[in-house]
Amino acid sequence: MPPPPSTVVVLDNGAGYIKAGTSGERSPSLTLPNCTAKPPSSKKPLLPAQLLSPTLDLTSATVRRPFDRGHLINPDLQTTIWAHIFDHLHINPIHSSLLLTEPLFTLPSLSRAVDEVVFEHFGFLSMFVSDGPSLVHLYEASKRPYDVVAKSGCSLVVDVGFSFGHVVPVVKDVVCNYGVKRMDLGGKALTNYLKELVSYRSVNVMDEVFLMDDVKEKLCFVSSDVERDLGIASHFDVPLRRAYFFELSIWSTYFKAPVELPKCTCHVRKINHHETNLKIASFGHVVPVVKDVVCNYGVKRMDLGGKALTNYLKELVSYRSVNVMDEVFLMDDVKEKLCFVSSDVERDLGIARRRGNDNHFRCTYVLPDGITHTKGYVKDPEEAQKYLNLSEDGELQHAEGTDQADETEVTNKPSERNKVDLTKNEFSLSNERFLVPEMIFRPADLGMNQAGLAECIVRAVNSCHPHLHPVLYESIILTGGSTLFPGFTKRLESELRPLVPDVYQVKITTQEDPMLGAWRGGSLLASSPDFDAMCVTKAEYEELGSYRCRRRFFH
Repeated sequence: MPPPPSTVVVLDNGAGYIKAGTSGERSPSLTLPNCTAKPPSSKKPLLPAQLLSPTLDLTSATVRRPFDRGHLINPDLQTTIWAHIFDHLHINPIHSSLLLTEPLFTLPSLSRAVDEVVFEHFGFLSMFVSDGPSLVHLYEASKRPYDVVAKSGCSLVVDVGFSFGHVVPVVKDVVCNYGVKRMDLGGKALTNYLKELVSYRSVNVMDEVFLMDDVKEKLCFVSSDVERDLGIASHFDVPLRRAYFFELSIWSTYFKAPVELPKCTCHVRKINHHETNLKIASFGHVVPVVKDVVCNYGVKRMDLGGKALTNYLKELVSYRSVNVMDEVFLMDDVKEKLCFVSSDVERDLGIARRRGNDNHFRCTYVLPDGITHTKGYVKDPEEAQKYLNLSEDGELQHAEGTDQADETEVTNKPSERNKVDLTKNEFSLSNERFLVPEMIFRPADLGMNQAGLAECIVRAVNSCHPHLHPVLYESIILTGGSTLFPGFTKRLESELRPLVPDVYQVKITTQEDPMLGAWRGGSLLASSPDFDAMCVTKAEYEELGSYRCRRRFFH
């Protein structure tokens, strides 16, 4: 009697989140943060599934991640997290195969450590390793069989995630390694930057990782005109401003008086270039795919991703209001909920300087108090969306016309401008909402010696054969959690179009869920009849070793 077919576990092992499930499914069974955290109230670190509890207070939690700068550097911690995930999936590794995603250009020593964990610790029957952009290309090609991506087998995958950004050309379904460009900036750097901004301007949130992640996700966006939006953001009491609330009822219960919030311990202006590199440890990839093969020579890396954006947001918030430098999860939430991509940075900076109802960016974020609510939240969700819903020809133009008069009023009252109400556990966001995602497009403004995402894409395409340029520009695929900012696609297209020859068409495809693209491609590949022949078995690993087995994966 033949042995029963083994289960294929699909594991998209991202630096920010792990997506795990079995082959053939459309969506992963689990999407968990790839970290452990130890809140002050806990005696031992909490595992990923425990961190999602709605009643858990993660304020000032100490976070440990197996990834640093986009690479797996702590196999022991990753082993603990994987075992936790397999238990939740009710998977027995010794009767299963594994499809695992791995960053491009992973060092052989790191790959060897992963192989030891997979085959020697867990005892999987077989394993196949792939990079995320290849799986994204596979999924998009299968979803639209008559599109240019499927017909040509070529695409340019722009992956801006937690730890980095990559521009990856895929030709004939293979990554062109020589064309890959990396950007060392991602969602983590954005959250850190937001923490610094908030801590400098209002409340010290440098230790609030989860809180500032929440602020970033709920309030940040990409500006289409930064100068205009900065002008709007300079005005107080405006719809664009939003605050992430702290309103601590515990103060009145135990202290019976207002308590001064901790001040930010860092001086953002004095951070040197080397310190910035340590904090903005993330990247993105632009990946050309030709004939369903990633062109390794065309992959370009951008050392900037979601991690860098979160770090930047932490710095902004810590500098201006509350010290949130240690609040990783909180500032991730802030980034995801409030940040957006500006289509005109100069315009939006002008709006951000305004007072009253002309400042459409200002909003308030309420921080957890550990009693009535354990998670931060946006005080007025409709307020955060107001600017994004404005008509370009209506209210926005009227707001631009009142910029000069209001700017004079703000300048004449500097004491009011820097005033922070310490009796409330909350902070306001204004121009931080679009300045944080702006790092992806203009990292040089923060002292990072590298090109922005649009320039990274052009460099990746130019690394490939000239005959491939038209099809690559016409098949750009956005993936990664840091592409979820409102306005991201529109801003990227406006930045990219002037850099591309007029004879080429620029077409940018945004996935329905950019965070799950690689996992869905892996699920599709793992359910194909040829998958078993592509894998390396445990017997082959024991006989040939890691290096010779890895050559089968072509990266």
